[in-house]
Formats: sequence, structure tokens, C-alpha cells
Amino acid sequence: MRQVAIPLGLALLLAMPAMAQTPATEPAQEPTQAPATAPAQAPAQTPDKTPAKIPAQAPHQATRSRFDVSAGYTYMSYDQQDEPRLNMNGYNLGADVNLLKWLQVGATLSGDYNSQSSTNPGLNGTKTDITSFMAGPRIYFRGRRHQRSYFFDGDVGVSAIGVTPPYLPPLPQTTSTGKVFSWGFGAGLDYAISPRFAARGQVDLLKTAFFGGPSQNNVVAWVSIVYHVPRIKLPKPPTKKKK
Repeated sequence: MRQVAIPLGLALLLAMPAMAQTPATEPAQEPTQAPATAPAQAPAQTPDKTPAKIPAQAPHQATRSRFDVSAGYTYMSYDQQDEPRLNMNGYNLGADVNLLKWLQVGATLSGDYNSQSSTNPGLNGTKTDITSFMAGPRIYFRGRRHQRSYFFDGDVGVSAIGVTPPYLPPLPQTTSTGKVFSWGFGAGLDYAISPRFAARGQVDLLKTAFFGGPSQNNVVAWVSIVYHVPRIKLPKPPTKKKK
């Protein structure tokens, strides 16, 4: 037994250092975790390309003013009583004072002219001119500060006429003149072009009685541009501080 035990002991002593030098087995590696995926982002919203609705602009309206001035063209169909009506062309100048938003009082100066063309030597070249100065109220149905302002007017005044027949020698050149009281009435429209300017159109019936004849019914049409004179604000005087 001793012979067997001695060799076994020696074998064990030689084996122990070799076992000590054997490297320890590596521990099992834990499985690597996959990186967490980022949450899916919501798709970017595309900007709304629908154009924004532009609010409709308010129509032009007349500016509040104390005075209006106007100028334009005048057509008159002159009643010659015993002769055919005479077509006359001319001008008109006006000035108005605005008393209320629906009431104006003003004056108008107009001149109309005609040079007659006829096969009759006694009429060919006859010149006729009529000048009228009229004043009266203009009443607006809905006020005068709308884009379309309708009105009717009435006027009284003085009209003067001059008739120059053609020169027929040896007769002298003469001019027949007359001046009469006249009155008229009519209706029209102011259309606002801008806050300061408006286009005016109106038709009036003008009553005259030149050269002592019967009453004449003359039709007058006006087209003019109206300017609303802005109000002038005067600076206030400085107030003195009380001591």
C-alpha cells in the first residue's frame, strides 16, 4: 500500500501547480441589447398654400367738407319758340356750401354757345350765347357721403341772351340782347371717384322767356368734376399756466 500511496501523492503534488496556472474560464457574456429605436416622428406639416382672403375694400366715399367747387361741360337744348330747338354747348362753374349731410346751398355760372349753319343766308352764321347765374338748394336722398349720392335741386336766378345775325351789307352788324328772370329744377347723381373728387351728372329744366315771348322750356344737361375742399384746422393757442 505504501508503495502505491507514495507515487499517487507525488502525482498530486505535481498536478496542483499546473491546475493553478490554467486560466479561469471567461464568464458568459450577456447578450448585447439593441439600442432603443427613436420614436417615429410625426410627418412635418406642410404650410397651407391657400392664399389668405383679402378683405374687400370699402367703396370710395365723399370726404366730410364744408365747401365744394365744381367745373364741367354743359349742353343746352334751347327752345327758340317759333324756330327749331337749338343745340348749344358750353361750360359750368359751381360752388356749394354743405349745411347738413343731406343739404347743400350753392351757385352756378354757366355759358352756352352756338354758331348756326343753314342754307338760308339770313340765318347762316347766326351766333347765339346764353349766360345764366343760378342759386338754390341741392337735396340728397340718402346723404351725400355715399359712393352714389342721388339728389334733386331747384334754382332761381338771371339769364342773359345775345343773338348776332350774319353780317349782310349794307345793313349794319347788330346784336339783340335780353335779360330775364329764370328758374329751374332737376335731378342728378354724384359718383365718388376718390375721397376728394366726384363725378356729377344732372339734367335740369330751365324756364326762360326771352324778348318778351312766352315761357321757354330749355333742357340743360351737366357733366362736371366736384372737388371736396378739405377743412383747415387752425392750431389752438397755447394755454397759459396758472401760477
